[in-house]
Amino acid sequence: MEEQVGVPALAGIGQSAPRPAEAGIPSGQVGNLSYKGKRFRAVPSLVLGLILELLAAQGSTGAPSDLASLPPAIATEVGQIESAHRAILRGRVAGWRLGPIRQRYEAMLRRGLDPTAATIVHERLDEVARHAEMAESARTIEALLQQSRVRDEKMASQRRRLLDAERPSERPYTEQGLAQPSSKRYRGQKLVALIGPRGETLTYLSLPDGLDPKPFFGHRVGVRGSLHYREDLLNRLIFVRDIETLDQDPRVQSDR
Repeated sequence: MEEQVGVPALAGIGQSAPRPAEAGIPSGQVGNLSYKGKRFRAVPSLVLGLILELLAAQGSTGAPSDLASLPPAIATEVGQIESAHRAILRGRVAGWRLGPIRQRYEAMLRRGLDPTAATIVHERLDEVARHAEMAESARTIEALLQQSRVRDEKMASQRRRLLDAERPSERPYTEQGLAQPSSKRYRGQKLVALIGPRGETLTYLSLPDGLDPKPFFGHRVGVRGSLHYREDLLNRLIFVRDIETLDQDPRVQSDR
């Protein structure tokens, strides 16, 4: 199973999130996720649950306490720590390392603060803890995806070895769909988009050098080749070994 999931860069905190079952995804199965116009396909339920948790948190930053009630020196120090905190949140979620922020707030409490200032610092510590939990969830997602990709690469390698032992005419297609022009490129080569029955882009095709893609456009084709997931395409890419039309047009067919 090829994973088609990206961890969005989010900044914010959250209290609750829909679970996979609430999104119609039973435990242990896969579902789809759309985010900012991008569609993530075949998302395992565990990963989907973590992503939903992060998405639910977006934009819920909480209203900061009023610093005007604090002594100027304390307000300045809290403001400086908040600025450092916000700078960290501008990076990718999995890269948030909030230990130094927590330590600076805790150092303020150890020095002794009046009740108002102590309340404000405790609120900031609660916010830091929520962000740290989000960062840990994002790191869990990345680790799960990496494990899945390693597994998929091993399975794909085994499958290629089995396919190479068969005659091309007996091999199953790696993918089938409607061939269409695409603006996407890989290493300078213009790619072909393979469109599914609902108009979605199933995968992109990198055709062999010298093979003109134009005769295949508008035809339903079957392709065989090596399949990889490309982060820059947010989709799969097939390096095509052979391609043939499936709509009874013998003029456009190539076995490489």
